[in-house]
Amino acid sequence: MIGGFAAGGGCELAVATDLRIAAEGSRLGIPVARLGITIGHREMYGLVNLVGKGNALYILLSGRLLGTEEALRIGLVNQVVSPDQLAEVTYKLAADIAALAPLSHAVNKQTLNQVLAKPSLDLTPDEANLPLTQFDTRDYQEGYRAFLEKRRPEFIGE
Repeated sequence: MIGGFAAGGGCELAVATDLRIAAEGSRLGIPVARLGITIGHREMYGLVNLVGKGNALYILLSGRLLGTEEALRIGLVNQVVSPDQLAEVTYKLAADIAALAPLSHAVNKQTLNQVLAKPSLDLTPDEANLPLTQFDTRDYQEGYRAFLEKRRPEFIGE
C-alpha cells in the first residue's frame, strides 16, 4: 500500500513485495544517482525482473520520481486507486488472497522462483514435479468439491 512517496529504500522495499497498490498522486523512484550511490545486486535483480532492463535503467539513470500512471504503465505498481480508497482496496485484496488456498499460493511462488532461477527450465525431477504436489492435499480436495458444488471453498492449508 503506497500512499505518498516511495523513494529510494521505500521504493526498493515496494519492489521486493509481491503486489503494490498506490494512491493517485503518489511518487515512486530510486534516485540514487542524485546521491552518487548505487543499489545492491538483489535490489537490481528485483527491479529488473519487475519492470525490465530498459525501465530499470530509466528509473536509476534519470533519478526521477515517477507518478502513479507512469509507474502503472511500466509495471512498478499493479493498481492505482484514489487516496480515499487505498486502504479499503488493499485490505480487500489481501482478504481475497487470504481466503484462497495457501498451499497453492506457496507453490506458485516457488514455481515462479524456479522459473526465474532457471529460465531454460532445465529442472531437476523434484523441481519439475513441484506443481503436481498439491493433488494429494486437503486444499485441492476442498477446492475440487467446492467447484463441483458451486460454492466458495474453505481452505485450511493442508
